[in-house]
Amino acid sequence: MLKLTNIFIYPIKGCSGIALDQAELQGRGIKYDRRWMLVDESGNFITQRSFPVLAMIKVSIEGEFLQVAFKERKHQIPLHTIAAGEPVEVKVWDDFVPGFPTAEADHQWFSDILNSNVRLVAMLDQSIRPVDPRYAVDKTEEVSFADGYPFLVIGENALHTLNSRIEGEPLKMDRFRPNLVFSGGEPHEEDSWEEFKIGNCDFYGVKPCARCQMTTIDQQTGVVGKEPLKTLSAYRKIGNKILFGQNCLLKSGDMIRIDDEITVLKRGESPINGEN
Repeated sequence: MLKLTNIFIYPIKGCSGIALDQAELQGRGIKYDRRWMLVDESGNFITQRSFPVLAMIKVSIEGEFLQVAFKERKHQIPLHTIAAGEPVEVKVWDDFVPGFPTAEADHQWFSDILNSNVRLVAMLDQSIRPVDPRYAVDKTEEVSFADGYPFLVIGENALHTLNSRIEGEPLKMDRFRPNLVFSGGEPHEEDSWEEFKIGNCDFYGVKPCARCQMTTIDQQTGVVGKEPLKTLSAYRKIGNKILFGQNCLLKSGDMIRIDDEITVLKRGESPINGEN
């Protein structure tokens, strides 16, 4: 049996995640997932790729606030952002999106941690960012400030297989920053999922997730290494892309919970054939 074992959100793109027991689903992702983002003075998005220290900024939800903490420094950000000014155009990969700057105190807190001038922007309802039309199902889907898709699902057995091949300490699932983690099934079977249910919610699997150097950052220390890309390149590479996890869209439903059963309704051909 396939069963949902973990739910994660990452409210501020690039910072640490939060584990949930249940989650409210929205078309652009789980509620509060990647609804805030740091940008540089040109409006370009900032992630661990350029600032690995972001991994060490811990985020939690405390009442009506996001609590952020770095070592002994703490700061609160209202969950329900009131725009501090007009939206600014911010860039996430190739997409330009209206981002709403939060309070000046937020900008300063993060700028001090990163030793760089940055701003925190929020994605409000009027910030529309369409999913890549090549992979959208009904062509109306939206996504948050996530790299490209509203949901990322990974099986525990995919990680077990990876760790069985790695020399040294096993890696944690947080390297891959999934939203949904499940137990059961074959390693990497999510590669082939085209339509599936979690509890009473319906999802489309649309595209395997191509992984980058961000997976080489230890999420507890911010230290950059060679794994998992070194090992994954030996058995999970197609062309110049290393695949791990499946990007998904929501078809219908509004709530999922830990221990929900997963039912695969339609499978396609796995992009990687042979040994997993």
